[in-house]
Amino acid sequence: MSKDKDSKHTAMEEFFKEIYGYVPNKKGTAYELIVSAALKLIDEKNQVFSDQRIRSAYSKQIYQLDSLIKSEFSTFVESKDYTDKNKPVGRPDVSKLAGALSDLNIDKGTVASATGFTKPAKEYAKASGQMTLGKEIDLLNIRPATEEDEKGRIKTIHLKMIFCFAVFGKAKWTPIFTSESQRKLKENYSVGTSIPMKLDNFYDSQGNIVKSIFDLTTELSTQGNSGESLSGSWGKDQETYILIGSELYEIDSLAYVIPFDEIVQEVVIESNGKAALLVKNEDGSLDKLLTDMDLKRIHISDNGEVKIK
Repeated sequence: MSKDKDSKHTAMEEFFKEIYGYVPNKKGTAYELIVSAALKLIDEKNQVFSDQRIRSAYSKQIYQLDSLIKSEFSTFVESKDYTDKNKPVGRPDVSKLAGALSDLNIDKGTVASATGFTKPAKEYAKASGQMTLGKEIDLLNIRPATEEDEKGRIKTIHLKMIFCFAVFGKAKWTPIFTSESQRKLKENYSVGTSIPMKLDNFYDSQGNIVKSIFDLTTELSTQGNSGESLSGSWGKDQETYILIGSELYEIDSLAYVIPFDEIVQEVVIESNGKAALLVKNEDGSLDKLLTDMDLKRIHISDNGEVKIK
């Protein structure tokens, strides 16, 4: 789009210029693009198209849509920037959209306003879905954010993350040998002999691995609490052997004492940019502030599709 030549801009055109650095020549286009951007940002799953034209299957009339939302339902969006007159959108604009909807194969409509709505406009929109052949019309306030809009909203999130971990380097492991294994050890080794061994696995009587130390420590690492020691035993409910030298020795169980420690880290999540645009519907179910950085992420393709960079 070409840049502006006229210095008399509406408040929404000035807002557009502040965000994107220029003002579109055609009156009303700036607000239409702002609304399309906002509609995409509030629900990124939806397909949003700006400045679309659709021919009615009934009257054959061609309608210009400021924005078109394609999701589970299709929505015809009319954008009204009356900031130059500082007047709210009235019932005629809403009823005009209702008439267009009755002529189009589109599920519902939305009117977006930068200056609010009159009481008759709100009443008409509220009743639109109950009218004969009528379709639901939603009213959206989309305008620059104020300090008042920011009150009570979360701007910064502080996350306190606590990582609890087992200190296996300080753990104590004690194999409890059966009476038969103790007798066998005394036969094979002299009293006072130091027997080097590496405990990697536990076996059954046939020499098949039933549990690895890696698997056991992985399981135990999830069971402790910060600042405490995890005490217990494993293997009591099954036939378990360990390998010493080249022979298997049966154990009654493996007793353990594992200390647990923690690391505490804080992460601060700041808002991405400064609050710039309020998007709020009349029943309050949608009330969101978009930042200038959010709006700058918007890109509109040649076919009018609104995308997020």
